[in-house]
Amino acid sequence: MPFDPLKLCAAALAAACSCVAASTALAQGFPAKPVTLIVPYGPGGPADTSARLVAEIAGRTLGQPMVIENRPGAATKIAAAQVARAPKDGYTLLECTSSTMLTASLAKNAGFTADDFTPISLIASNPFVMSVSQEVPARTAREFVDYAKTRPGKLNLGSLGAGSVEEIMGRWFAHSIGIELTPIPYKSGLSGAIQDLIAGRIEVMFDAIGNSTQYYRAGRLKLLGVATAVRVPSIPDVPTLTEQGLPFVNGSWLGVCGPAGLAPAVVQKLSQAIVAAVQSEEYQSRIKAIGFIPLSSKSPEDFKQFTASYLVQWAEMTRVLGIQLE
Repeated sequence: MPFDPLKLCAAALAAACSCVAASTALAQGFPAKPVTLIVPYGPGGPADTSARLVAEIAGRTLGQPMVIENRPGAATKIAAAQVARAPKDGYTLLECTSSTMLTASLAKNAGFTADDFTPISLIASNPFVMSVSQEVPARTAREFVDYAKTRPGKLNLGSLGAGSVEEIMGRWFAHSIGIELTPIPYKSGLSGAIQDLIAGRIEVMFDAIGNSTQYYRAGRLKLLGVATAVRVPSIPDVPTLTEQGLPFVNGSWLGVCGPAGLAPAVVQKLSQAIVAAVQSEEYQSRIKAIGFIPLSSKSPEDFKQFTASYLVQWAEMTRVLGIQLE
């Protein structure tokens, strides 16, 4: 049979129209049952709280409950791998984090890549703060830097291990400012690191505000500076590092992703519900109370571009520091 480009184009157009029609029909009936949002952390922490708030409010918009399933472990790999392999129907989502995407993009043996996920929307920015033991005499971040310069390698930096956001942040700060800190990994998780910081067994940590604020308010540790462009509303008395002559702005984030290959119309419907939830007064007031900053994406494509830019920045940081994610 002779090659007919017109017939070929017509067939391709018909197939494309069929796919669009199927996607639209799927979105019109979506969701027909509860949607599961898998959280890569245990219940009760700030990340879990933010996911539950979004799920509660977005579920009302969707007309179906959004159910939380906690799947902690392996530095978010367990939850991420489950969602990467989930059916591509929009009923299984992931609270994807900066840590998850760093692992997906930079780790050698993650078992999944960033391309295995469909970005839907950001839900919060998780500011990082420099926390130090009460045993450290410094009262400001600048004083801490001066103190560290007289003790190269003798001050311990708490983290969740090589490749963790906490370690990369702390080591990049030290590299940028010109001090030397000794990383101390904690396989027991952040709670073990924070308890050792309180006890004075380690001197400093770079950690999410939501994890350390309660101990700061109780006078059990000191917060010397936040790694944000402006002060954080939940701890307005803590200056930024930049204010103290230490220009350092970085942090982590939380979002919602699905498995790769979701129908565009389903992605759009989920995005609209999640963005509306994040922008609601109910979510904004409750999320700020735990130290997070509400943050939504203009569109799923905007979230995808944000993630790509973030990964480029952190890939350079890990390269310079010689860190290999496992």
